[in-house]
Amino acid sequence: MNCLPLLISVVLAFLLKNNLGRNLIASYNLDNTNNHELEDIRIEITKHNKKYIVGSIYRHLNQSITEFKSMLDVTLSKMSHQRHHFIIAGDFNINLLQWETPSAVKDYLDIVIINNFVDTAYYSDMTSNSSTLIDHITKGTGTLNNEFKTKSGILVSDISDNLPNYFLLSGSN
Repeated sequence: MNCLPLLISVVLAFLLKNNLGRNLIASYNLDNTNNHELEDIRIEITKHNKKYIVGSIYRHLNQSITEFKSMLDVTLSKMSHQRHHFIIAGDFNINLLQWETPSAVKDYLDIVIINNFVDTAYYSDMTSNSSTLIDHITKGTGTLNNEFKTKSGILVSDISDNLPNYFLLSGSN
């Protein structure tokens, strides 16, 4: 079982409870009109006097990547026309190591890039026979012309075959 969506949700709840996160923001949630199996949450936080919309998405394995990509495209397009910094973390269950094989994976990456978002960190699942990059942290600046500094990476541990990643806002920009 992947604990990343649960962990992100716990962190978002902690931010809200401790008044670090201001509000739940539903206007940037995925438009899930077909009731696909996914979880989606966004909050507004402030750091260094700047607002950030931080969210978590979990796409269940049995949901079509193509349909998910379409929903994500609408949301990212809406975000890219706003004056906010955005951070989306989640278990997308889209293996970026297969970007050359299934066109849906390449299409997903194209949607992220076309909407001026950048994947900055990846969650990796490794065994002796395989590895995946299925969880992503993506950031975007909307119509703001300034980039925000981040630090990210993967924590290496032999506690499990999952390698968690981290994402930090840094500096005062």
